[in-house]
Amino acid sequence: MQSPRLFSSCRINYLPTAVEYARIKADPEKYEQYLLREATRQRNRYWQNPEFRRRTKEKSRLRKVGYRNTREPYARRTVLYNWVFRYTWFRDLPWKSHRPLLYNQGIKHTCSSCGMSRNNGSKLWWTDPGTFTCHTCYTKASWDEVMPEGYGDCRTIADVIARRAQLGGSPP
Repeated sequence: MQSPRLFSSCRINYLPTAVEYARIKADPEKYEQYLLREATRQRNRYWQNPEFRRRTKEKSRLRKVGYRNTREPYARRTVLYNWVFRYTWFRDLPWKSHRPLLYNQGIKHTCSSCGMSRNNGSKLWWTDPGTFTCHTCYTKASWDEVMPEGYGDCRTIADVIARRAQLGGSPP
């Protein structure tokens, strides 16, 4: 009987990348060495391979262009989120359809627009009697639609404060 041949390309002792990565990540010292080794490898590849450098620059440029194209909704979402969290008086303004509902910790609701529910919940929901809309879906509309009644053209908190004073509200 002939003994089985061992090939150098045999994958018996090979750990899959995910398993190997988990093993390395479990040890902080090995993980730090791994990150340093990978960063050095990528940096060397970038400077030694002109084709790789060109592709990397092109990907970076396309990401920035994509960011600029979607900047308005992102800015609107971020600004409204910050205003609702920072200024309690902002939550009490006369809203057109939905009112902001703020929780101390994430609460799990199902969005009436996209049908999704966040796994860990969300602290900010927009409510219309009986329905909940997630912040992302609510802020997809234009500034005029998402801002309170009479505040549609305000883009900064200073504009909102000035409009509030103009409409007869007390200063914050």
